[in-house]
Amino acid sequence: MIVPDVNLLVYAVIDGYPQHERTRRWWDAALNGDEPVGLCDVAIFGFVRIVTNPRILENPMTVDATADVVGEWFDRPMVSRIVPGADHVRTALRLLRTAEAAGNLTPDAQIAALAIEKRATVHSNDRDFLRFPDVRVVNPLQ
Repeated sequence: MIVPDVNLLVYAVIDGYPQHERTRRWWDAALNGDEPVGLCDVAIFGFVRIVTNPRILENPMTVDATADVVGEWFDRPMVSRIVPGADHVRTALRLLRTAEAAGNLTPDAQIAALAIEKRATVHSNDRDFLRFPDVRVVNPLQ
């Protein structure tokens, strides 16, 4: 299972980023591929937070447009919402302790913990995921 990070979702949709075209091609292939894609709340709402924020983007998306995009993802047969299990908090906190980090890495630890729970692979071009042990990470842009 592919568990995408927020950054790849943003790059795939917003064309102002230099990574947009490569990420869009990767995301289209993932959405139409044979491997399951697990979207988690942290990534979905991180995406919403960024693409609708006028402090981050010169031309932010509307909430309606953003909801439509996310809805289209979930319309794909290989895409599902993944939810934390009973040990999620402990796993995420263990990852933060091991990485000796928190703050801005907290959402990444939550995504990594979900990937561990689901025996999935995080897809990200954020090297911070490499700080978490036991997490399989693929950078689809390399």
